[in-house]
Amino acid sequence: MINTKLNINETKKKYKMKILIVDDELKTAGILKSQIEQLAEVKCTLCDSGSEALKILEEHDYELVITDKNMPDMDGLMLAKSIKERYPDIILILISGYPDLDDLTNAINDCGISYYISKPWELAEVKIILNSVIDRIHLHRQNVDLMLNLEKHNIQISKLNNNLEKSFLELIRLLSDIMAEVAPELTRHSQEVALLSKKVAGKFNKKNLENSDLEISSLLHDLGLIGFSKDTFLTPPQRLSGDLRKMYLQHPKIGAEMLKAAPRLKRVRKIILTHHENIDGTGMYEISGDKLCFEAKILRICDFYCDAVNLRNETHQNTLNFMKRREGTWFDTKALQAFIEVITVISGPQMLPVPITKLVAGMQVAKDIVSQNGHLILASGSVLTQLNLKRLKIYNDLDPLREIYITNENI
Repeated sequence: MINTKLNINETKKKYKMKILIVDDELKTAGILKSQIEQLAEVKCTLCDSGSEALKILEEHDYELVITDKNMPDMDGLMLAKSIKERYPDIILILISGYPDLDDLTNAINDCGISYYISKPWELAEVKIILNSVIDRIHLHRQNVDLMLNLEKHNIQISKLNNNLEKSFLELIRLLSDIMAEVAPELTRHSQEVALLSKKVAGKFNKKNLENSDLEISSLLHDLGLIGFSKDTFLTPPQRLSGDLRKMYLQHPKIGAEMLKAAPRLKRVRKIILTHHENIDGTGMYEISGDKLCFEAKILRICDFYCDAVNLRNETHQNTLNFMKRREGTWFDTKALQAFIEVITVISGPQMLPVPITKLVAGMQVAKDIVSQNGHLILASGSVLTQLNLKRLKIYNDLDPLREIYITNENI
């Protein structure tokens, strides 16, 4: 005796599958509908032609279509082929009273038919096929749910990673502010390099160009010079005495070694280590351009310019002329061209005085902020943060600040 109820678990039962039965003999279709609804928790809809079936599918979602093969106007194979082209996820079952091997082969290969039921059908056969379809649909739904959950988790992980990266970058910026107390000239120089490097990097659309690594490298690239006398970095390297020059040339390596304990800074260490290398391979470690990452090439250019103009008071035009003559040997051509575009725009920024009460985060300092006693509080080129604003107000209460200048583009 046939058990007329399918043995499916509770998870499957909560899905009420929708079935469309297509047969020009509605009486026969009605019998099949009644039997199927006894076998499982499903909802069946009847129609008597292929054209009507396509109209129904345009307006409603179905997971299973059972169609008779022999129908006027549009037979079951034509209907199945049309459905498979428009709705590839719908499962198709073909019913026919005259099974033919060629028809079966055509139905499977060309029309996307998954199952075949011959007339008159056996209830046991219908049960087996229906069980298989329900399992298949349940598995498909599980896969869809898993993919949706995976996508949600990926989005959450991406947000967490972004938040961690932002927090890490804020920590580096805070470290840079603390360094300003120990080495104000070097810190101001590094902050200027970071701002300039970011603008140059913005000229490129490179997937492998990590702007956060470039900013961190720029802020920390002279870490190895902390503790050196001012003369070491205020004097052109070629004019330094023998031992002092050797010590100066080692500062990229020293700085990279100081960051060795931080795995997150592995790429940053590489950029810092090679930021004085020439692309023709004539630098300290003789690393040629094809082995230098693009961030190091940008940092090389921005650091050289800021060293010359801001630390050693060489003229803007003379420095650019010197750099241009070494295009393709010391400096990467594309990076140098982008740098020249940027520096041409920002070489002479206008600045306006702004009361401390009107300062907001995001403004860029146009001139060193100092106290009345000449103590450097914040370097030119710095971008104001909430932390900086709090520091400025505290310093102003203790030792009033001189007039503060902000670049006009930020006002």
